[in-house]
Amino acid sequence: MNGLNPLFEGIRAAFHPSPFRVATTIALICSLVVGLAIFSVLEARRMRGRKKLRSDARYTELRERHQLLPSEENILGLMVATLSSMNRRHLLLTNRGLFNVCAQKLQKKGEISTADISELRVKLGFPEEGKYRIPVSTLSLPSGYPVAVRDRRGLFQAHVLDARSPALKVRVNADEASALFLPDSEVDIVYRNRRGSFVMHSVVLAQDGKLLSLSHSAGAARIKRGNLFPNRIEVPLGGD
Repeated sequence: MNGLNPLFEGIRAAFHPSPFRVATTIALICSLVVGLAIFSVLEARRMRGRKKLRSDARYTELRERHQLLPSEENILGLMVATLSSMNRRHLLLTNRGLFNVCAQKLQKKGEISTADISELRVKLGFPEEGKYRIPVSTLSLPSGYPVAVRDRRGLFQAHVLDARSPALKVRVNADEASALFLPDSEVDIVYRNRRGSFVMHSVVLAQDGKLLSLSHSAGAARIKRGNLFPNRIEVPLGGD
């Protein structure tokens, strides 16, 4: 029996390690955990750095492609400040939805004008308003798009000639050629697509016969059904 004592002592030692062994084991475990944490932090920082470099390179490429002016880059700089991460700034030049969200934030604060945003939106080549899109700007109305110009007298059918110039150019239809609009008078630009009927406020800049020059506008409001036009003139359905 005495010969088994060393064996029993060894078993007890295995289940009851010495304080030094316990401390050593805990230190090793802590070192492993700390090492993994440090590695994770460094790897995440490295990945963010790589994403930022890729974003910067893409942003520079798109900036040169669109030949952005310093004033336009300043606007984009303000928009970048609203983003949660600098690694996404190149998306402002490719993602129309993100662009609009950032633009709306700045417009609510009064930091940028709707005209500047509209011009930049067109320059970046974002899709025009189609038959399934809610309109956001007169600048994106395609040539030939049927619209109507409404003032206190009623509504007059027209169509877009040029929306990319500093002023929105529309031509009043022949049967409405007698309609005269005073400079600086306020009007509504009304148009329809598959999403519904919309109105945008504008100002008459000039008139030359049937040709009207109107100020650009953004932020279309949907017109409720049954509350369209006092003189019952229908607006043709436009879109793709």
